[in-house]
Amino acid sequence: MSRVPVEKARAYCKERGLRDPGHAFKSQRNNAKERGIEWDMTFDEWWTIWEPYFHMRGRGTNDLCMARTGDMGSYKVGNVYLTTHLGNARDYHAPRNAEKQRKQEQADRYWGRNDPYAEAKSHRAYKIHCNPVKRVAE
Repeated sequence: MSRVPVEKARAYCKERGLRDPGHAFKSQRNNAKERGIEWDMTFDEWWTIWEPYFHMRGRGTNDLCMARTGDMGSYKVGNVYLTTHLGNARDYHAPRNAEKQRKQEQADRYWGRNDPYAEAKSHRAYKIHCNPVKRVAE
C-alpha cells in the first residue's frame, strides 16, 4: 500500500471529520481474508470506489457496504458494488426466495389452490367453523 494516496485520503477525511480510510481498508481486507474470500484490490482502487460515498459507510441497516456481484468471486474492481446492508442481505437471499416462491406456486397448482375464489371460500369456511352460533337455552 503506497503511502502517498493513503495520506491524501486521510487528509481529505480528516478535513471532513470522517474515519480513517486506511484503517477501514485494512479492516475490510482482513475481514474478507478471515472469511476465506480473495482480495484483489489496492488501496487506490478501493478508494476510487468509496471516495464519493465514504461519509455514508457504516454498520447500520441503511449505511453503505461493499458487496460482491452474486456474492461470489473475489473483491476486485468489476466484481464489487456499493449497497446498503439491507440491500446486500436482500441480494444474498433473492435466489433462495425466488426458488421458494416457485415451489409454493407449483404446490398451489398441484393442490388446486389457484382457484380465484379459493381465498373467499376458505375465509367463509373459517368463519363458519370458528364462530359457531351459541343457542341460549330458555
